[in-house]
Amino acid sequence: ISLLVQSFTDEVIAFVQGADESEITKEKILISLQAICTKYPAIKNADCRKDLEFDVLKEINLKFPTLVQQKDFKNLWN
Repeated sequence: ISLLVQSFTDEVIAFVQGADESEITKEKILISLQAICTKYPAIKNADCRKDLEFDVLKEINLKFPTLVQQKDFKNLWN
């Protein structure tokens, strides 16, 4: 699963780094993250999922401080 986690993380980082600050909204971020998550269904029930969510939130907040919060991830993997 570690290669899967690395691929997921790389894709999230690429998305965040490529997001246009002038056009980004919380909704756009969450929709894009949900699309990424659907590519990695094995992570949905993985033990490391909460850690990954924390890392994703940290990455997003580096570029877009306080735009997204942990509670916004409740439906991320649905």
